[in-house]
Amino acid sequence: MNMKERMLAGLPYRAWEDGLPAERMENKRRIYRFNNLAPDDQEEAKALLAEILGKCGGYIHVEQPFHCDYGKHIEVGENFFANYNLTILDVAKVKIGDNVQFAPNVSLYTAGHPIHPVSRNSGYEYGIEITIGDNVWLGGNVVVLPGVHIGNNVVVGAGSVVTKDLPDNVIAVGNPAKIIRKITDEDVNYYYKDKKIDQIYVIGSGTSYHAGLSAKNYLEEILNIKVFCMYPTQFSRSEKVFNKNTLVIGMSQGGQSLSTVEGLDAASKRGLMTASVSENPTALIFEHAQTQTRIEVGNEKCGAKTKGYAGTTVTLMMMLSELAIIKGILKEEKFKLYKERMFNVIHNMPLVVDAATKWYGRIKDEFLPAKRIIVVGYDGNYADVLEGALKVLETVRQGVTGYDIEEFFHGIYNSITESAHIFYLASKGDYKPRTLKLIEILKEWTPHNYLIASPEEIENQNKNDCIVEFVEDPLFSPWEYIIPMQVLACLAPQDLGINPDIPKDPQFHARIGSKKLDGLRDQYKK
Repeated sequence: MNMKERMLAGLPYRAWEDGLPAERMENKRRIYRFNNLAPDDQEEAKALLAEILGKCGGYIHVEQPFHCDYGKHIEVGENFFANYNLTILDVAKVKIGDNVQFAPNVSLYTAGHPIHPVSRNSGYEYGIEITIGDNVWLGGNVVVLPGVHIGNNVVVGAGSVVTKDLPDNVIAVGNPAKIIRKITDEDVNYYYKDKKIDQIYVIGSGTSYHAGLSAKNYLEEILNIKVFCMYPTQFSRSEKVFNKNTLVIGMSQGGQSLSTVEGLDAASKRGLMTASVSENPTALIFEHAQTQTRIEVGNEKCGAKTKGYAGTTVTLMMMLSELAIIKGILKEEKFKLYKERMFNVIHNMPLVVDAATKWYGRIKDEFLPAKRIIVVGYDGNYADVLEGALKVLETVRQGVTGYDIEEFFHGIYNSITESAHIFYLASKGDYKPRTLKLIEILKEWTPHNYLIASPEEIENQNKNDCIVEFVEDPLFSPWEYIIPMQVLACLAPQDLGINPDIPKDPQFHARIGSKKLDGLRDQYKK
């Protein structure tokens, strides 16, 4: 065996033989380039990290400076963040799992030297692999010694020296690090478990706002308190909150919305509890709230979010379900029943996608020339009405409006002409017969009517109808009723020759000042 083979096998080796100095020098050059990049040159930083490391996940951010021996012996999972001055002596393998975060000055040492001076002076050294599981947080100045395995969901306190393996779900501190307690489900809502919450405001813009509306009925049912959904600017500038036992949840998938930051700051100034929800692990809104929750849907680089709508809705539901369970408001047995209902809807989604795709194929020739588009619906699907209208507007880039059907009755109908294209989300309920009656009337004024519904109560179907066996769950079927509008928003721009990922003005948010695009935390920047 040569010295490199001995090194990687954990056997004594000499670091200056068999090409090892040349490998280290080559890596030092890469590290030098990385550490001397301009702080806003994040694309080049990502490229260099991919070159330095043996393996890295979809999102990885390492603050400068960073130091390692070889680099190629380091494997990093998804969503990794390391603060300043990370040092990894990777003479042996270093494996880091998903969703791992390091505070400043963390050091991982696989390298060791003999204890006896005679052996040490011989020049031989050794390396033993370090592994770190998923969802691990290492505090500032933590040192991990050779051969250590850290399990999943572990927190290591600042200044600790980890000399021995740590099992899953523990907090460890000290030199040497010792386990002080297990991490339990009660830690999920650490900030709020002992606080009384009388009402909740969910604030967000666009899809985030619609996701709050979609989750609202479920949240009110399990928590038995009032949940308000508002745009951040409305909340921060005009909303009067008289009850101090109020939780304000700011949601932004990209995490850089300055209006959501303004709303959270306004809540904090009023002495209210705050929480933030974002997909971006370095979201700006995380810095303006007491708690942070990730939407685990991956980076949607497209402007028109689809996964984000469902992901934000479900994340909000799960987050507050955990809070309700911890507070004893929601029993585990009842929550299991809710989850069964959720999965019933989820398992039905492929059927809806298939039906919606075929439906689009039938209507596209009629729909593509549309210049005026209206979406109507009611009850739990009102959020889908607004979100569906937004998706089509973002992608097809024609005028689209969404209305609750009762509001449509109050005057909007007067504006209908033969050029109007109207989509009806007719879920099960008292308003379904009225929707069908409305369609019969409006057929006299426009031929472009598109019904999205289950087959019950529908006698005569035509090619414009998207008739699917929806689950028709009053709390969770909005997840499936949005799909036909999302399919339309996906396929129509392709046929129109529109690339919805390219905004009309790529610099719009920078010019208007609506988002903080600093190139560091904004992972959505092209």
